[in-house]
Amino acid sequence: MENSDNYLKTDKLILEYTKEAFNEGLNYITRHNSKSNQIILVLGILLGFLIGASNSIMNVLLEESCTSFIILIGVFILSIILVFVSFFFALRSLDMRSYLYPGDPKEIYEKLREEKEPKVVESFIHYYIEAFEENQKTIDQRSKDLRWSIKFLKLGSISFFFFILCFLVSKIYFYFQ
Repeated sequence: MENSDNYLKTDKLILEYTKEAFNEGLNYITRHNSKSNQIILVLGILLGFLIGASNSIMNVLLEESCTSFIILIGVFILSIILVFVSFFFALRSLDMRSYLYPGDPKEIYEKLREEKEPKVVESFIHYYIEAFEENQKTIDQRSKDLRWSIKFLKLGSISFFFFILCFLVSKIYFYFQ
């Protein structure tokens, strides 16, 4: 009987650990959504600035009729494209996906109420492990989308700052000519 009690204690400890790992996965989803929302906010500000500044910047470039006009337009368009791609991945990382839960407590209760306690604990452990593994696949995909969004945000920002730098250099060059 003591051997059975030791197994039961071990199983309950494993159950607590797997429940904690499952709950940590759910907390990660909340933190992930927060990061995605912050990136979308930054992208919205950057995109608003790009679109808002595009009209006045293009008017100045057209007046100058400089040889670097095509390069500047290309870099500007590249900036907008990279920001839109980043926006796409950020939205994709927020896409509503289904998550597996260990099960409806009432359903689990009905299914397992006639089993002996060690079997019940073992069954719960398996439910939590299965849910954790399935959710981890979804979390990994969302994380990958978020990482791509950040990479494109960085590239878009660098491209935009390069555009501003080139624009200012061309303005200074034409001013001194």
